[in-house]
Amino acid sequence: MNLEELYNTYSLDLLSSRALLIDKMNSLESAQISCINCSGVCCTQSKNSMQLTLVEALTLYMNLKFKNILNDELILKSAATIKDARIDQKIYVKNRELRRNYTCPLFMFKALGCPLDKDHKPYGCLGFNATTSGVKEGENCQSDLGLLKEVDETYNTKIAQINAILANALSTENFKMTIPEAIVFFNDFESKNC
Repeated sequence: MNLEELYNTYSLDLLSSRALLIDKMNSLESAQISCINCSGVCCTQSKNSMQLTLVEALTLYMNLKFKNILNDELILKSAATIKDARIDQKIYVKNRELRRNYTCPLFMFKALGCPLDKDHKPYGCLGFNATTSGVKEGENCQSDLGLLKEVDETYNTKIAQINAILANALSTENFKMTIPEAIVFFNDFESKNC
């Protein structure tokens, strides 16, 4: 199966899993609580260590591809982010992999803000919002852990099943990856399997 077939078969089924998070984000925006005037520090190396499941990574990648945002510049920027943030150098502390902070390669890529559609954003991005109006430097932002837990409990079994299918189809054991790793991984997969 190619990536588009995998996406159509598995990822589309999970787009509804973002509904609770998008509803919360929209309700905050309706109350004038948003990231509209923020510098976006949550996307930078000072705050961001976002990791994605395979299904989130595939969904993100295909959204970039469908919107014609995926290009050599973004792939090179993603590869440079992996190198600069040393994401490819695995370090373990007490048998747990140390997560690396990095600036998302999509941050300020060609335009202000994130180019991903809300229904294709990673869960962690959707669940991290301003808690007051007038946020300028990420000073009153946090993850809604309760809502993220609710999404996880509702969709965990289905997501785990799809991730296992994708891992098999993509010949990887890597169930979690950063955004730049996802872009490079799926680009490499497509290059090898065209």
